[in-house]
Amino acid sequence: MTRALSRLMLLLSFSLCAAAQVHELTVRAEAAMKSYDAQETATLIDALRPEGGNAEETRMLLVRLLLFQAELYRIDFEDLPEKSYAARRPLGKLYRKKMDAATARAVELDPRNPRVYVTLAKPYVFAPEEHGRDYGKALAALDQALALDPHLEQARLLRAHVLKLLGKAEESREILHDVLRDNPACRPAQRELAL
Repeated sequence: MTRALSRLMLLLSFSLCAAAQVHELTVRAEAAMKSYDAQETATLIDALRPEGGNAEETRMLLVRLLLFQAELYRIDFEDLPEKSYAARRPLGKLYRKKMDAATARAVELDPRNPRVYVTLAKPYVFAPEEHGRDYGKALAALDQALALDPHLEQARLLRAHVLKLLGKAEESREILHDVLRDNPACRPAQRELAL
Protein backbone atom coordinates (compact mmCIF):
# COMPACT_ATOMS: atom_id res chain seq x y z
CA MET A 1 0.00 0.00 0.00
CA THR A 2 1.40 3.38 -0.93
CA ARG A 3 2.00 6.02 1.67
CA ALA A 4 -0.60 8.37 0.13
CA LEU A 5 -3.26 5.64 0.10
CA SER A 6 -2.42 4.75 3.71
CA ARG A 7 -2.80 8.42 4.74
CA LEU A 8 -6.10 8.67 2.84
CA MET A 9 -7.45 5.56 4.59
CA LEU A 10 -6.38 6.94 7.98
CA LEU A 11 -8.12 10.26 7.27
CA LEU A 12 -11.25 8.43 6.10
CA SER A 13 -11.35 6.24 9.22
CA PHE A 14 -10.86 9.34 11.39
CA SER A 15 -13.74 11.10 9.59
CA LEU A 16 -16.02 8.08 10.06
CA CYS A 17 -15.04 7.90 13.73
CA ALA A 18 -15.66 11.63 14.17
CA ALA A 19 -19.02 11.36 12.39
CA ALA A 20 -20.05 8.49 14.67
CA GLN A 21 -18.93 10.48 17.70
CA VAL A 22 -20.94 13.55 16.59
CA HIS A 23 -23.98 11.30 16.08
CA GLU A 24 -23.55 9.79 19.56
CA LEU A 25 -23.19 13.24 21.12
CA THR A 26 -26.28 14.44 19.23
CA VAL A 27 -28.30 11.51 20.60
CA ARG A 28 -27.07 12.29 24.12
CA ALA A 29 -27.84 15.99 23.63
CA GLU A 30 -31.39 15.24 22.49
CA ALA A 31 -31.92 13.04 25.56
CA ALA A 32 -30.48 15.69 27.89
CA MET A 33 -32.70 18.41 26.42
CA LYS A 34 -35.78 16.20 26.52
CA SER A 35 -35.21 15.39 30.20
CA TYR A 36 -34.01 18.91 31.14
CA ASP A 37 -30.76 17.40 32.44
CA ALA A 38 -28.56 20.37 33.30
CA GLN A 39 -25.58 18.25 34.37
CA GLU A 40 -25.48 16.21 31.15
CA THR A 41 -25.93 19.42 29.13
CA ALA A 42 -22.91 20.97 30.86
CA THR A 43 -20.89 17.77 30.34
CA LEU A 44 -21.67 17.75 26.62
CA ILE A 45 -20.84 21.44 26.26
CA ASP A 46 -17.44 20.77 27.85
CA ALA A 47 -16.85 17.76 25.57
CA LEU A 48 -17.72 19.40 22.24
CA ARG A 49 -14.88 20.90 20.22
CA PRO A 50 -15.95 22.28 16.84
CA GLU A 51 -12.85 21.36 14.85
CA GLY A 52 -11.88 18.73 12.32
CA GLY A 53 -14.01 17.11 9.66
CA ASN A 54 -17.35 17.64 11.42
CA ALA A 55 -16.70 21.13 12.73
CA GLU A 56 -19.93 22.63 11.37
CA GLU A 57 -22.18 19.90 12.79
CA THR A 58 -20.36 20.05 16.11
CA ARG A 59 -20.60 23.86 16.23
CA MET A 60 -24.35 23.78 15.54
CA LEU A 61 -24.87 21.15 18.25
CA LEU A 62 -22.81 23.22 20.68
CA VAL A 63 -24.91 26.33 19.93
CA ARG A 64 -28.13 24.37 20.52
CA LEU A 65 -26.80 23.11 23.85
CA LEU A 66 -25.64 26.58 24.92
CA LEU A 67 -29.06 28.07 24.16
CA PHE A 68 -30.71 25.23 26.05
CA GLN A 69 -28.35 25.78 28.98
CA ALA A 70 -29.23 29.48 29.05
CA GLU A 71 -32.92 28.55 29.09
CA LEU A 72 -32.30 26.09 31.94
CA TYR A 73 -30.69 28.84 34.01
CA ARG A 74 -33.76 31.02 33.46
CA ILE A 75 -36.10 28.16 34.40
CA ASP A 76 -34.04 27.28 37.48
CA PHE A 77 -34.20 30.85 38.73
CA GLU A 78 -37.95 31.05 38.16
CA ASP A 79 -38.39 27.77 40.07
CA LEU A 80 -36.65 29.08 43.19
CA PRO A 81 -39.04 29.39 46.11
CA GLU A 82 -40.31 32.89 46.68
CA LYS A 83 -38.16 34.46 49.35
CA SER A 84 -37.39 37.94 50.39
CA TYR A 85 -35.85 40.25 47.85
CA ALA A 86 -32.57 40.18 49.78
CA ALA A 87 -32.36 36.39 49.53
CA ARG A 88 -33.26 36.17 45.82
CA ARG A 89 -31.09 39.06 44.60
CA PRO A 90 -27.68 37.27 44.77
CA LEU A 91 -29.16 34.15 43.15
CA GLY A 92 -30.71 36.28 40.41
CA LYS A 93 -27.34 37.83 39.65
CA LEU A 94 -25.65 34.42 39.59
CA TYR A 95 -28.21 32.87 37.23
CA ARG A 96 -28.19 35.96 35.01
CA LYS A 97 -24.39 35.84 34.78
CA LYS A 98 -24.48 32.16 33.79
CA MET A 99 -27.27 32.73 31.28
CA ASP A 100 -25.42 35.68 29.74
CA ALA A 101 -22.19 33.65 29.47
CA ALA A 102 -23.92 30.76 27.70
CA THR A 103 -25.71 33.14 25.31
CA ALA A 104 -22.55 35.14 24.61
CA ARG A 105 -20.70 31.97 23.68
CA ALA A 106 -23.58 30.97 21.37
CA VAL A 107 -23.45 34.40 19.69
CA GLU A 108 -19.69 34.01 19.23
CA LEU A 109 -20.11 30.57 17.65
CA ASP A 110 -23.10 31.40 15.45
CA PRO A 111 -23.83 35.12 15.08
CA ARG A 112 -26.15 34.41 12.13
CA ASN A 113 -28.51 32.22 14.18
CA PRO A 114 -31.68 34.23 14.93
CA ARG A 115 -32.62 31.97 17.86
CA VAL A 116 -29.50 33.17 19.68
CA TYR A 117 -30.93 36.70 19.73
CA VAL A 118 -34.33 35.49 20.94
CA THR A 119 -32.58 33.81 23.86
CA LEU A 120 -30.59 36.99 24.41
CA ALA A 121 -33.84 38.99 24.59
CA LYS A 122 -35.66 36.80 27.12
CA PRO A 123 -33.99 37.98 30.33
CA TYR A 124 -34.59 41.58 29.31
CA VAL A 125 -38.29 40.76 29.05
CA PHE A 126 -38.93 38.38 31.93
CA ALA A 127 -36.42 39.43 34.58
CA PRO A 128 -37.59 41.64 37.42
CA GLU A 129 -36.39 45.23 37.16
CA GLU A 130 -33.76 44.65 39.83
CA HIS A 131 -32.28 41.86 37.70
CA GLY A 132 -32.00 43.83 34.48
CA ARG A 133 -35.39 43.99 32.79
CA ASP A 134 -34.96 46.31 29.80
CA TYR A 135 -37.58 46.30 27.07
CA GLY A 136 -35.42 48.49 24.81
CA LYS A 137 -32.59 45.95 24.85
CA ALA A 138 -35.10 43.15 24.34
CA LEU A 139 -36.51 44.86 21.25
CA ALA A 140 -32.99 45.47 19.91
CA ALA A 141 -32.13 41.77 20.25
CA LEU A 142 -35.45 40.77 18.67
CA ASP A 143 -34.82 43.18 15.79
CA GLN A 144 -31.51 41.38 15.19
CA ALA A 145 -33.31 38.02 15.19
CA LEU A 146 -35.97 39.27 12.77
CA ALA A 147 -33.35 40.83 10.49
CA LEU A 148 -31.87 37.34 10.14
CA ASP A 149 -35.24 35.57 9.83
CA PRO A 150 -38.28 37.86 9.42
CA HIS A 151 -40.66 34.92 9.81
CA LEU A 152 -39.23 33.44 13.02
CA GLU A 153 -42.42 32.89 14.98
CA GLN A 154 -40.76 32.84 18.39
CA ALA A 155 -39.19 36.27 17.79
CA ARG A 156 -42.41 37.74 16.44
CA LEU A 157 -44.44 36.48 19.41
CA LEU A 158 -41.93 37.81 21.93
CA ARG A 159 -41.82 41.15 20.12
CA ALA A 160 -45.62 41.36 20.27
CA HIS A 161 -45.49 40.60 24.00
CA VAL A 162 -42.93 43.36 24.64
CA LEU A 163 -44.94 45.88 22.65
CA LYS A 164 -48.04 44.99 24.68
CA LEU A 165 -46.06 45.53 27.90
CA LEU A 166 -44.99 48.93 26.56
CA GLY A 167 -48.63 49.89 26.00
CA LYS A 168 -48.48 49.48 22.23
CA ALA A 169 -51.43 47.08 22.06
CA GLU A 170 -52.43 47.87 18.48
CA GLU A 171 -48.91 47.24 17.14
CA SER A 172 -48.79 44.04 19.19
CA ARG A 173 -52.11 42.84 17.73
CA GLU A 174 -50.90 43.57 14.19
CA ILE A 175 -47.90 41.31 14.71
CA LEU A 176 -50.09 38.57 16.18
CA HIS A 177 -52.47 38.76 13.20
CA ASP A 178 -49.45 38.51 10.85
CA VAL A 179 -48.25 35.44 12.76
CA LEU A 180 -51.68 33.85 12.38
CA ARG A 181 -51.70 34.58 8.65
CA ASP A 182 -48.44 32.63 8.38
CA ASN A 183 -49.46 29.94 10.88
CA PRO A 184 -53.19 29.74 11.62
CA ALA A 185 -52.51 27.05 14.25
CA CYS A 186 -50.26 29.28 16.42
CA ARG A 187 -51.79 28.82 19.85
CA PRO A 188 -49.94 31.63 21.64
CA ALA A 189 -51.19 34.15 19.05
CA GLN A 190 -54.71 32.74 19.20
CA ARG A 191 -54.68 32.88 22.99
CA GLU A 192 -53.35 36.43 23.07
CA LEU A 193 -56.01 37.58 20.61
CA ALA A 194 -58.62 35.47 22.45
CA LEU A 195 -59.68 33.64 19.29
